[in-house]
Amino acid sequence: MTKVSEHVYVSDNGMNTVIIHKNNSACLINWNGGTGPGLLATLGAKLKMIICLNYRASANGGAADYLGAGAATLGAGAATQNAGAAALGAGAAAQVAGAAAQVAGAAAQEASIAACGTLVAAPEAHRGLFESPADWLAAEKNRLRLFRLLRPDNDILSGPVRVDMPLRSGQTLDFEGIRLEFAESPGYTEGELFCVIHDDIKVGVCGDHICAGGKIPFLHRLDAGQGESGQVSDYHAFMLRADEFRESLDAFLGCGALIPARGAVITDVSGTAGALKDRLARLYRNYASASALNFYFPGLLAPENAITPARHAPLPDNVIYINTSFLLISGRGRGFLIDCGNRETVRALLEMREKGQIAAVDACFITHYHFDHIDALDELRKHFGAKIYATESESDVIRNPEGYYLPCLSDMGFANEILPDGGSFRWEEYTLTAFEFPGQTLHHGALLAGGGKDRILFCGDSFSPSGFDDYCMQNRCLGGEGRGFRKCLDIVAREKPGMIINSHQHRPFVFAEYETGPLRQKLDERDAILDELSPWPAADFSLDPYWARIYPYVTKTKTRGPLELELQITSHFAGLAVALELAAPGGRVSPAKFELTLPPPTCGYKSAAPGGDICVPFTFYPEDDQRVQIIGVKVWLNGAYFGEACKGVVIYE
Repeated sequence: MTKVSEHVYVSDNGMNTVIIHKNNSACLINWNGGTGPGLLATLGAKLKMIICLNYRASANGGAADYLGAGAATLGAGAATQNAGAAALGAGAAAQVAGAAAQVAGAAAQEASIAACGTLVAAPEAHRGLFESPADWLAAEKNRLRLFRLLRPDNDILSGPVRVDMPLRSGQTLDFEGIRLEFAESPGYTEGELFCVIHDDIKVGVCGDHICAGGKIPFLHRLDAGQGESGQVSDYHAFMLRADEFRESLDAFLGCGALIPARGAVITDVSGTAGALKDRLARLYRNYASASALNFYFPGLLAPENAITPARHAPLPDNVIYINTSFLLISGRGRGFLIDCGNRETVRALLEMREKGQIAAVDACFITHYHFDHIDALDELRKHFGAKIYATESESDVIRNPEGYYLPCLSDMGFANEILPDGGSFRWEEYTLTAFEFPGQTLHHGALLAGGGKDRILFCGDSFSPSGFDDYCMQNRCLGGEGRGFRKCLDIVAREKPGMIINSHQHRPFVFAEYETGPLRQKLDERDAILDELSPWPAADFSLDPYWARIYPYVTKTKTRGPLELELQITSHFAGLAVALELAAPGGRVSPAKFELTLPPPTCGYKSAAPGGDICVPFTFYPEDDQRVQIIGVKVWLNGAYFGEACKGVVIYE
């Protein structure tokens, strides 16, 4: 335990729990799940208050473990708890109203603690996530067809925690005569607060906004759009609010010390915040200069040095654009469809067949699992008997979308046949070659059609004339050689297609060799900046929110017997020691603990081929009658607590 100021201490296990200790009383902030019950014994004080600055299980798991699964743990009942909250508010107002009222407020607070036990304070905006996490996790609207709003994500507590005092920006609390101020911290986790403790020095406390050395642990949390009614959704908004986030760091500048959620206590607050601001600004300039958003939303990113857009080419006569699909037509009038996400597409195909413009649609290749590319597959199969093809990385996501927690999942699953990476086959006069093409999303394929007048690469959503479709990091956009857009560029450079067709653009474009070079240079520059920003051994831990996951993510069942599940791990760094601990408030997990050493980087999904992800089976045994059961996974990297990395949801029907 490290002393930061007269009454403020830090318990560091990889993540930081902040302790305010005065008058034999303790208040804990950011009490993470890697801190065991021994912390309270070490304090030798009565725990009067727990303060949570956000909804995240990674930052607040210790509080949930201590309080247990129900609001009953907190004490005597709603009336007394509400009285305690009101008294706390009165105590805060008393700081302005005068000494007499302050004494009354403090007395009321003490009475509430005596009646209720430990008080819990948390952001008002997150109250529902604390008190009803199972309801949120079970709701289909929070896991399927996610597009406009990707925040909050599923890093919430596995069991409910009663919030006694909802916190708001601008609010002040008194703990044993020490003033605590709260303010909103925008641009990273919606509704999150930071805290300033007025001890003998000002001590700032925040979430994962910043780490020592000017780093930031989770860049994928910067997918933040313009809200429910804005032009740009969270899905298209990586770093869109970067300026707002950088400005929010100024709130820490008056602090003598800053305690982030993880890493060393920051004493050079100004220098550290300045370094992070500079790196984020450089990352934004790099990202904005080669983004597909410059094509879809001209002027939105206002890049300083945008790449020269690729030239367009005319759509060949043997290809027809239909909504977000393309139809490749053979000399005999038979069709091979690329993507089918819209019933209007199927109606257009039926009309073409009735008019004799096509004889049949034999098959459909799916470039990726997003609902706007697959939702009409059943209609297509019903009317044309078409075979459905996909690559291995996307096949199971299309078949079983509830098995995953990703943006833009369909609420329907579709059977499909897997085409191997690089495997070719004949269809009519064409040679068709399928590729794993992990651009816009890790679970993505592309189809190269050769044999006609042009070699055409159907790239799905992975490129535009202005660059990369990497505007949503929750799609799992990975870096490094042989991964992500580098693999896509490798395929383009090797296969030299005459044109590239994006599913959302009616005009093909051409990436000449002199154009792929600058794109690769952008990725090299970006990786160097990401290495500066990331506190992890590999920057992909900052970009990939689902490197550890339970499969299936959601299981629906009518029986309460043992349930066989799987823990899947993507390696981003060879030799890293990983320890995992599984737990469920309403049941038992066996085995509950795993230890492993990561191999060289894996592909990001389960595969029988070399380089597939690590897959470890386990069994869940339900022990109560709750309709929704939540399984959480705590993770340690090289002995340091990483946080609660993933969830599994079991719904009894």
